[in-house]
Amino acid sequence: MKLPNWFKIIWWVFLLIIVSVFLYNRYPHLTAGTSTTADIFIFLIWVALCLLPLFEELSFFGITFKKEVEKLKSDIAIQFDNLKTDIKNTINLQVIMPTAGQIPPSQVEESPKRRPIEFKILNTLWTKQVNKFPDFSGVWTFRINANAHEFMAFREAGNKLLGERLIGETDQGQFYLTPQGFQYCKEHYKEFGSDQWWPEETINEENLKKVLQKT
Repeated sequence: MKLPNWFKIIWWVFLLIIVSVFLYNRYPHLTAGTSTTADIFIFLIWVALCLLPLFEELSFFGITFKKEVEKLKSDIAIQFDNLKTDIKNTINLQVIMPTAGQIPPSQVEESPKRRPIEFKILNTLWTKQVNKFPDFSGVWTFRINANAHEFMAFREAGNKLLGERLIGETDQGQFYLTPQGFQYCKEHYKEFGSDQWWPEETINEENLKKVLQKT
């Protein structure tokens, strides 16, 4: 069935307005870094509506617009692949609350190849966790501002670590070490390097010795 051109125009404008209103209402959450998977999904739909309006050809007011399917096809596919990965990580995430004196051994047989941003997240969490809660009686959490230039890389690396169950995430989008992640850091912290957020606060050596002495 071939729809008339005027119906396509009205339908496209209607969808664009609805999605834009939704994103406007969710804007504070998007800028604060507390967006949900649904927010990301709706944002991708909004981008698709703006750049690729679901029509092979659209004509109105004497102007003709044609979408470049082959040129943008791969970009859209990549965005949806990333979205599926985010959804999978969210579903598979299991938050393990710490129990005093019971930190399970690491289940990671071999350290995967990591990017610098992953080491930076782990190093920040490890340093502050050892300084604040060396006995793992509580967890130290953090996030970076959504306007930061490295925010997208931060979220991508965080999703990978979430999938490995090395870190958890609060409802406010704050990252923290899981018991498995704490054990992983004990075994691999020498690989992290020195890069971290708030580098002026170095690790407490006395606390570190206590942590490493515990089995």
